[in-house]
Amino acid sequence: MEHFELPANIKQIGSIGEGLRIYVEDYVCSYLYTYAEAGGYQERIALLVGRYLVIDNQPVLFISGAIQGKYTEVRNGLTLFTERSMDYAQGCVDQYFPGLKIVGWMQSQPSYGVYLNSGYIDVHISHFKKKYQVMFVMDPIEKTNAFYTYTKSGMTLEEAKGYFIYYDKNESMHEYMVQNKMDTGDTALTVGEEHTPPERPPAAVGLRARHIGRQEEKPQDRRMVNLLIGLSAVLFIVSFVMGAGLIQNQDRISTLERQVVQLSTSYRNIAQVVSGGNTASVFAEENERSIGEAISETAPPTENQTAPQVITEQIIAAPTSVPTEKATTESTDPLPEKYTVRDGDTLNSISLRFYGNKDMVERIMEYNNITDPNLIVSGTTLNLPAR
Repeated sequence: MEHFELPANIKQIGSIGEGLRIYVEDYVCSYLYTYAEAGGYQERIALLVGRYLVIDNQPVLFISGAIQGKYTEVRNGLTLFTERSMDYAQGCVDQYFPGLKIVGWMQSQPSYGVYLNSGYIDVHISHFKKKYQVMFVMDPIEKTNAFYTYTKSGMTLEEAKGYFIYYDKNESMHEYMVQNKMDTGDTALTVGEEHTPPERPPAAVGLRARHIGRQEEKPQDRRMVNLLIGLSAVLFIVSFVMGAGLIQNQDRISTLERQVVQLSTSYRNIAQVVSGGNTASVFAEENERSIGEAISETAPPTENQTAPQVITEQIIAAPTSVPTEKATTESTDPLPEKYTVRDGDTLNSISLRFYGNKDMVERIMEYNNITDPNLIVSGTTLNLPAR
């Protein structure tokens, strides 16, 4: 048996379980990603080259080369190798990787992750029958990949838990990479392209043949379209946010206008009460919607009254003359049976207007089944109890 030492400079990807252990050279990974990305959103396939060994009763697969999948065709949505593809690949093996053999293949599926298509399982079982031959699935957009190996029964494939990347000079792969560079404008690798393959690839295999005929969409064009779509989405979001802000500002302006109207009505009510003969008017915070709507009287106490406690925050007006007689405890306005609430009204102001004091607030609440004195709505009709 051939003596072979495991590489010293390695990096483990995932966890390593039982069964076939896979070692992939770093140049191979780099080239496969470059090759897959050059296809844009089209699927691409390639062949894996290496050797299979058993070291200390452990099956080991070393992948040290990769060959482009040329002369492929699409059948039923699957990108497949043809006989010409395999002839081309074998010529590359003879020229760049003498002594090695095809040990599997790579399939790229942009934006689909590492999901294994059942159709490709059949392709693998039909064309890569040796137990050590593997399938490498990669997504160049999501930057994910996974190896699939035969199960113990050999009837289907299962995902390998992990693998190793090792670093070596790998002059063979380096030479192949130099002679077979890809860029986003390379159309010689498009699916279904027909060329007459050489019996063996010439030394100038790296010179790309230009596709004659209809040019397919280039990946950079697709990237530009995606960029424009992204910018359009950003502009839409910004416009939406600005529109929502304008709507909110309009709502705030409307609310401010309503508050100004309520404040104006409150001042008008205060003026009416003051002109009716009260000796003092004050603001009291009755609720958060109306400021300065409550009025407190400072009439002298009668024989059966004690001086009222005036709880105020700011005195609005005080007459310069002191009344010589007792303040009237009842309003001189005729008492209607009903009253329609206007902007700025409170139960305190209504009681003061029709009864001359705030003592009738609770009675008005009971008479109209009101539970919260702060919740009266403009336009509501109140029933007024008798004095």
